Amino acid sequence: MSSIKSRAQSVAGAVPEPESWAMLTIGFGLAGAMLRRRRTRPLAA
Repeated sequence: MSSIKSRAQSVAGAVPEPESWAMLTIGFGLAGAMLRRRRTRPLAA
């Protein structure tokens, strides 16, 4: 029985918290926005 409990705890520990998902999503969004902004800027000659 103890092996089942320890296995369940290790699986539950691998699931990220909602705050982590939010920070990851915001980070990717900001990185994408920076890349998009960099590409759409006209080149100064």
